[in-house]
Amino acid sequence: MAAELLKESFDSSYTDLLVVGGDGTFNEVINGLPRFDIQVGVIQSGTGNDFAKALGGSMKIADQLNRAISAQAKPIDLGLCNGMLFHNGVGIGFDGSVAHRAAELKAEQKGSVLSYYRAIAEALFGYRGVSMNIQGVKESNDALTFMTTVANGVAFGGGLKVTPKASITDGLLDVCHVDSLSVIGRLWRLPFLVAGKHTALNKISYFKTEQLAIESTQELPAHIDGEIFKAKRFEISLSEQKLNLRF
Repeated sequence: MAAELLKESFDSSYTDLLVVGGDGTFNEVINGLPRFDIQVGVIQSGTGNDFAKALGGSMKIADQLNRAISAQAKPIDLGLCNGMLFHNGVGIGFDGSVAHRAAELKAEQKGSVLSYYRAIAEALFGYRGVSMNIQGVKESNDALTFMTTVANGVAFGGGLKVTPKASITDGLLDVCHVDSLSVIGRLWRLPFLVAGKHTALNKISYFKTEQLAIESTQELPAHIDGEIFKAKRFEISLSEQKLNLRF
């Protein structure tokens, strides 16, 4: 695992770190990094590579390598959820459920990106809304919710532009909150979501914030940078720590 490898092999004399992997690997790195003055380059080689969208889209490996080694390092924002850093975002509810199901399917399909699309298709028809309360900015009064995504990056689930207005350098987190939807309502909004044109639709709230808390009486399926977990309460904020990324 990347976090353990860093602890075992990181030398205090290092000035640069090159990360080769997907969003999960990158998440392990930022949570295991001994210090943050080091300059970090990334070559996206995972299943979904959603963080690549925040860096300007897909690139050939040779171009990614050149960027990771030669680009000027710039400070980017990081988020914090229940004590864990994230670079791309946290998904709770529908997108959390999709991540959990995709993790199961990836084991069967050996990491194929098709696992995301199959998980999304299954959840579109079978997922039930959950009760959650968003404290701090939007008070949802424990209404049934389809999903809530709190993001630093723009895309999730293999390229869905859930938070199209997000920026990794604006000092804010983007929140996309979707009220409970019927199956027809989900299917009707899906093309807008794929294109990142959903933010003004009814039953969808989109805003920026530095922090918020989400609470439920039941454990909710969630993911942080694609890594799955469950919790009843989510304390999410912009981290004071920034990452010096070459991009």
